[in-house]
Amino acid sequence: MKIFLISDNTHTLAGMRLAGIEGVVVHEREEILKELE
Repeated sequence: MKIFLISDNTHTLAGMRLAGIEGVVVHEREEILKELE
């Protein structure tokens, strides 16, 4: 199983990275759509 976090909160991303989960922080709709591709 693969897990990847897309969040608008830097604190959430930091916590998930401590748990070994990669991700990105996005704030705009275009950024979200780009990450989903």
